[in-house]
Amino acid sequence: VLSEETCDSLRAAICLELDRAVESGRDLAPGRNQGFGNFGTGFGFGNARMREQRWDMYLPGEGVYRGALQEMLMGPEAKLGSLFRELLPKSSSGAKDDDDAMLFDWSCFTSDPGAPRQPVHPDNRWQAVAPLFTAFVALQDVRREMGPTVFLPRTHTEPAHTAFNDRGRVQGHKTGKDALLASARYESADLRRG
Repeated sequence: VLSEETCDSLRAAICLELDRAVESGRDLAPGRNQGFGNFGTGFGFGNARMREQRWDMYLPGEGVYRGALQEMLMGPEAKLGSLFRELLPKSSSGAKDDDDAMLFDWSCFTSDPGAPRQPVHPDNRWQAVAPLFTAFVALQDVRREMGPTVFLPRTHTEPAHTAFNDRGRVQGHKTGKDALLASARYESADLRRG
């Protein structure tokens, strides 16, 4: 999805901006989005589930960041863009309805060494028609000893989301979430850069 060179330059720019924010004492708390989604709002910080040693950093749409977006989403070699266009619903005429597609969120999730793991969570709530798609692109190789990303295949369904959101106990039995997590197939993945 991204070349090694783009990954390296994007990661260096992100690390530099994060270091500047931390050193300057900039407020790292989540900021208010300006408009729909955060794309185009510049640098800012989102609401990471585990705030200790972990940042959800909004990225701007210019410079090296714009180049990375173009490499991922535009042109004949942009595999991620091709996949997203394939997933878009068709209009009533049968043509792909990509004129209204928008980039909603452009951010980087960064974890420092020793950061606590995140709890298992869905990235989006379930809806009959997917209103958005999420993609993760590693900017460096992520090995198991760094804390692997865990996927739960086939939990994108309405019954799985309903069970995950069920936090009530019935006569001492497990919650729907407990039962789902106990029965789910976990796939721990090393992520390759790019």
